[in-house]
Amino acid sequence: VDQLDIVDLNPQVFATAVEFPANRGVVQDPRVRLIRDDGRQFLRRPGARYDLITSEPPPPLAAGVDRLYSVEYYASAKQRLTPTGLMTQWLPLH
Repeated sequence: VDQLDIVDLNPQVFATAVEFPANRGVVQDPRVRLIRDDGRQFLRRPGARYDLITSEPPPPLAAGVDRLYSVEYYASAKQRLTPTGLMTQWLPLH
């Protein structure tokens, strides 16, 4: 991995990352760039292309989350992928 961009709107995600040993100190890794932004908006702006985009949105029934399950969201993610890039998504189907 040459570079890893982590995008999240909630600053507590970054602040509490050190409390989870399983992530092996990822926020201190010099290859990591922490970006406080709405991931959906981040993908819509011109910028870097990615080999991998992961998404972990809240369950689809949460207020306002429907935009993270929209055709537009997936289209913007696809535009930011390299030709062989992949997108993965956690689907909370409980």
